[in-house]
Amino acid sequence: MPSLLSSENKLKSKKTIDLLFAKGKYLKSSGYSLVYIGQVNKSANGLRVGFSVGKKNQALAVDRNKTKRLMREAFRTCAKDFLDITKTHYNIMFVCVEKSPPDFGILLDKIKFLLLSFSEAIKNG
Repeated sequence: MPSLLSSENKLKSKKTIDLLFAKGKYLKSSGYSLVYIGQVNKSANGLRVGFSVGKKNQALAVDRNKTKRLMREAFRTCAKDFLDITKTHYNIMFVCVEKSPPDFGILLDKIKFLLLSFSEAIKNG
């Protein structure tokens, strides 16, 4: 099984990310949100993921990087419980609007909630 966060599964294209934020659907949990949109050209690897922390919310790069590392680890830990990564053809972005790097336990619960909501949303169309 390929790595959940291999380079093929990362959202990198500015055009794709702009389209995601412009036309995507939002799921929210306090301090976090998940934006998703179906892939037009289905990638062979399925799900593509990105993580974002705003500079207005966490001014220091150290804090933003720590938050993104924690978000990636929380996603990696619980994604396989909610999604079949290779058969889910969506682009998703996790966005954090917390003012400081979160506690990992709390972050894990938020990511689980967002992934559960996302899996329900795509099952129901």
